[in-house]
Amino acid sequence: MAEFAEPDALPPLGFISIDLDIHRPPGDPYNEKTWPFPLIREMAEGSKVSQVVSSDQYDSAFIDRFVDAGLRLAARGCVGIITSCGFLAMAQADNLVSGTTALSLGSVAAR
Repeated sequence: MAEFAEPDALPPLGFISIDLDIHRPPGDPYNEKTWPFPLIREMAEGSKVSQVVSSDQYDSAFIDRFVDAGLRLAARGCVGIITSCGFLAMAQADNLVSGTTALSLGSVAAR
């Protein structure tokens, strides 16, 4: 059987959340109990559901909030960045254009 490092010895994953206060039980990607490794969380301050759930293209100020959160995660040592909001796929191309190459890019990448 394979041996794995202790969870605290593993590199952390970064999670960017929108500005939303909901219950996040184990199994939800935002809950650190979901993962067998450390999770670092950052909120894209000011990113309300009404801005995220839209058929319009996101403006640069909205994208910048996620980029800033991604940069904070990178500075805190995360090795990858994810989110659980599928609507943010519309912003992925904007973020990937200037992505942080040191990170494994997930659902949302940082500039």
